[in-house]
Amino acid sequence: MKKFCYLFPLFLYLLFAGGFHASAFDADRLSSIVGRNVAATSDAFELLMTLMQIEELYPDFESRKTFLRKTGIIPSSWLSKNPADPLTQGDLAYALVKTLRLHGGLKARLFGMNKRFALEELIYQGVMSPVHSRDYVTGEELVAIMTQALNLMAERRGGDVRGE
Repeated sequence: MKKFCYLFPLFLYLLFAGGFHASAFDADRLSSIVGRNVAATSDAFELLMTLMQIEELYPDFESRKTFLRKTGIIPSSWLSKNPADPLTQGDLAYALVKTLRLHGGLKARLFGMNKRFALEELIYQGVMSPVHSRDYVTGEELVAIMTQALNLMAERRGGDVRGE
């Protein structure tokens, strides 16, 4: 049961936050992500789309990848990624920092955002725990990190996830 400790709060948050579609992010889907030893790139793309509330506009991996690249959320090097590729902490951190529009600290501002600086920023913001950027993300970690990202979004927007 401890394995699903982040599942229920995230589901409730998505269901009642307003603007999130419960059908696009149901308990079975969350359970399948939480149960994975290593999260896949496709899981991250799906959750990023849900975080941005545009999951219905981009229903498949390729359309999500194209959108994320065009918006600068993922670098061009990710265009060669496959849906089943394992997700690293650094990859997730980079995409999440771009999604949340965080600018990072002095090093990131001087030298540009990279995986390591993105991870440092999310650790500072309380979204991620201290890990190495090359470590793989488990399904449970992915759901927990997205829960923290939602909390940060709500905090930055005065409690309203939609920003209204």
